[in-house]
Amino acid sequence: SERLDNVIVNKTYNIPDMMTSYITALYFTCSSLTSVGFGNVSANTNGEKIFSVCAMLLGAIMHAVVFGNVTTIIQRMYARKAIFQSKTKDLKDFFRIHHFP
Repeated sequence: SERLDNVIVNKTYNIPDMMTSYITALYFTCSSLTSVGFGNVSANTNGEKIFSVCAMLLGAIMHAVVFGNVTTIIQRMYARKAIFQSKTKDLKDFFRIHHFP
């Protein structure tokens, strides 16, 4: 501004209302936390932002459900294997104690 000999005043027009500010903050937070990112294509209107937040939360819930079920399947597989090994060990001990061939 000194080189131009012109005073620059920061005037902000079209300040968004409180609801738009909160929705935008929620959209930015959800997109950052879900690792979707705030990329080239982003929501502009409140409706788009609300839809995007709901879609991101639904995706996060589906992600948690899938990984939870996979973890449960693996856990059951190892539990069954441990039970089988325990019974096999007991059977081998029984054979050894009673002198079965």
